[in-house]
Amino acid sequence: MGAYAAEPSESKTVEKAREAVESADSYDWQVLAKSAEKCFKKNQNIDQAMEWINKSIEINPDPSNLEIKGDYYRSVGKPSKAIEAYYEAIIVGKDQNFWFDNSHLQKKIWDIKSTNSKKLEQRGNYHSHLGQHDKATAYYFQAIVYAKEQDPSFDSSRLQKKIWSIRN
Repeated sequence: MGAYAAEPSESKTVEKAREAVESADSYDWQVLAKSAEKCFKKNQNIDQAMEWINKSIEINPDPSNLEIKGDYYRSVGKPSKAIEAYYEAIIVGKDQNFWFDNSHLQKKIWDIKSTNSKKLEQRGNYHSHLGQHDKATAYYFQAIVYAKEQDPSFDSSRLQKKIWSIRN
């Protein structure tokens, strides 16, 4: 890693993260991951932090660095990329240790998907209000699918009633 000039607006935390990467062994995946995480949390030095997290994963795919990447994607509104990183973290964790506890990753995936279901329903409500019934119906169907993926016993009757009321 080369030396980088600190940006004037960088926080002390980001400066320390940069220094840690520069002084560490270039193959220390944990330093790369933790430094990237600090930058992501401060929302500073993002491009460099993404390089660090990707290099960390390249050196040693581990549930912790994959989760950091997923958390970043989740924070910037890229839920499908976040879910992909969380799934990969679960797989890597199980490969490393069959008894790996992935419940916190499953919860993060669940939270993203349930949020997506609610957002889809809200979009359906919006389009229904505008009289765009085909779009509203499509969003309601998508909300049902997302919800059922998360919980097969999900009671979709409320959404089905909305679809029925639009079609009749």
